[in-house]
Amino acid sequence: MRRTFLVALILAACGGTAAPAPSSAPAKPAASASAPASATPGKISSFYSTVSATFTPMWIAKEAGIFQKNGLDVDVQLIQNPQGTAALLANQVQIGLGGAADVLGPITSGADLQLLATLTPTYPYIFEVADSIKTTADLKGQKLGASQAGGSDYVAMLAMLGKLGLDPGRDVNILFVGGIPQRTAALIGGNVAGTLTSPPETLVIEGKGYHPLVDLTTLKLPSASSTLMAHKAWIQANHGAVQKFVDSLVEAITREKADRAYAEQIMAKYLKLEDKAALAATYDFFALKILPTIPEVKAEQFKDAVDAIGKQNEKVRGLDLTTVIDNSFVEDAAKRGLAGKL
Repeated sequence: MRRTFLVALILAACGGTAAPAPSSAPAKPAASASAPASATPGKISSFYSTVSATFTPMWIAKEAGIFQKNGLDVDVQLIQNPQGTAALLANQVQIGLGGAADVLGPITSGADLQLLATLTPTYPYIFEVADSIKTTADLKGQKLGASQAGGSDYVAMLAMLGKLGLDPGRDVNILFVGGIPQRTAALIGGNVAGTLTSPPETLVIEGKGYHPLVDLTTLKLPSASSTLMAHKAWIQANHGAVQKFVDSLVEAITREKADRAYAEQIMAKYLKLEDKAALAATYDFFALKILPTIPEVKAEQFKDAVDAIGKQNEKVRGLDLTTVIDNSFVEDAAKRGLAGKL
């Protein structure tokens, strides 16, 4: 089983390494970018940034023929970050799903990226800890594992520690150990006492005697770790195709929520997962707890990422997120009754 989360792009991203999904092939980002090119009518090259059930709506839109039904020929690629966002910035793909932290730095450096939808309005993580950690107080003086500074899991950990009343600099020591496989190994190997992860990885960890201390979904902290993004110039040149793309994601969200058996089938294919209990837990977590019916982007979903990245990049603190958020496509889809309609 291969499951990962996001790693950092130039200034920030999410940690993880993973093999490509069965129907995907990573692209090779160019060294430099040019002006965004208009796609062939109906043909779009897209990416998702890691193998996680977070991206099931994109997989369903492809596998169930929803993109095709809406007149689109979409190439859905797994391109791990930082290469994924780099490929978008280099105009090798036209549209993609990546973390909030992936785009803040590039935007403040002049990239004309627009944020169109989010599949994760709250953090999709569970804080797994060693058996010796029974309470929040037991975390004091302990080492915790994260991907790297600016990673989505790191941003989530800072937010969680704040909610728990712990100072990450004084009360705990955060070690940057890499993506989910590396963080799992660090936890099981005793190098850290806790880390953030999600199903189905949680079942692997708990099978080794570890246990969840905090389910971040219960904290309802705003997040945007899976955000649909594209160049503004390309969006303007391909407005109709972008609307059809967003329509397809909204329809796929509905299919995922309404058809558990099919959604688990798609998850099994892309996650290379056969264990039925793990599939059930993964579906319950992502489809029922995380995935919104209407995937609107909200400025407050970026607050934690801005706070964390802004410590190293002052421009991020001054970014007016309302200028880069465009919910018009999601709103149009919802107005036409596509959300929740089969």
